[in-house]
Amino acid sequence: MKNKVLLVDDDENMLRVLAANLQSKFSITTAHSASDGLERIRQESFKVVVSDYEMPDMNGVEFLKEVKSVAPHTIRMMITGVTDVAVASDAVNSGEVSRYLTKPVETTDLIPIIYDCVTEYDVAESERNLLESTLNGAVKVLLDMLGLASPLAFSRTNRLRAYADQICQQGFIAEKWSFQLASMLSQVGCISVLPGLLQKVIAGQSLSSEEQAAYNNYPKVGAAMISEIPRLEGVSEIVRYHRKSFSEIESLDLDKNFKQATHAVHFICDFDLAMEAERDYAKAVTKITKQAVSYHPRLMELISELKPYAETMKLTSVTVPNLAPGMIFAQDVKTDDGILLIPDGLEVVASSIAMLTNSIEMQMIDRNRTFQVYEP
Repeated sequence: MKNKVLLVDDDENMLRVLAANLQSKFSITTAHSASDGLERIRQESFKVVVSDYEMPDMNGVEFLKEVKSVAPHTIRMMITGVTDVAVASDAVNSGEVSRYLTKPVETTDLIPIIYDCVTEYDVAESERNLLESTLNGAVKVLLDMLGLASPLAFSRTNRLRAYADQICQQGFIAEKWSFQLASMLSQVGCISVLPGLLQKVIAGQSLSSEEQAAYNNYPKVGAAMISEIPRLEGVSEIVRYHRKSFSEIESLDLDKNFKQATHAVHFICDFDLAMEAERDYAKAVTKITKQAVSYHPRLMELISELKPYAETMKLTSVTVPNLAPGMIFAQDVKTDDGILLIPDGLEVVASSIAMLTNSIEMQMIDRNRTFQVYEP
């Protein structure tokens, strides 16, 4: 990302002068109101936001509080009048505003301060990237365990990841990384669910009270496993509560952004189950709509924008030598005698290619046989 800075002020003359003085140093975008500023932040990322305090639709503290919710990593700066200093100081202490300046502000003073903010953003972003790459390795180990212990549960992982990506594109989620991780890890606890019971759940069949109780325990199991990984405490909480209804999630003592993520994981998990049970998009939407009270109203508005998983991938047929990591099996892979080797929905990885290659050498699978797969 370039050194993108958003300037927000309802005084057009002040905004024009400020932008002209800064544009040689930074990539400047301007907004003439708080609502306009929020709209721009939802559309693109900025390293720094500089806002005036006195604005008609909402003041600078209120605006930057919303910015923190939408883009929590953006550095937030406010310019205030002398009479607003106490308010600004309180906002800094509460964490809503990163720093503030009092008017009048000279460009020569403002430029190095914005550079400091950009540096603060870059350092934090580098640390986040390093942490994410480290944690992604731990997450892969958990998912590999799930693939070995419960292939049926693992087969949902790629679909949930695709639905999570679509939800992120609609601007509902602020903590995207935590949400995407929680979506992929939401089924890890299913290693404790018997395969026959899981088949009934995915097929949309009725469960006995004992079966329902056994199935309902999997989020707690998954959360306990994830909580053992440092820095994934928030993800663990999302997974722990993702089977709860809208009203139950709203009553939880969770950060607003993690609460949103919990709502969204609940929604996409149920949407995926509806798609698997009904095998028809319109019927799945109808099924979800009938229990709309269980979901966040904004997510129900987005359901028409949610594309079925198959529509996000290209369906093709390949032989074993043409399989490549990242493809998704679109059918059960069985030996010529009907023994199941790989269930529908699993991602093609090096080990699955090796297993099928060995099966060909052992004459369990015809060398020229083709398999249907989805290509990203």
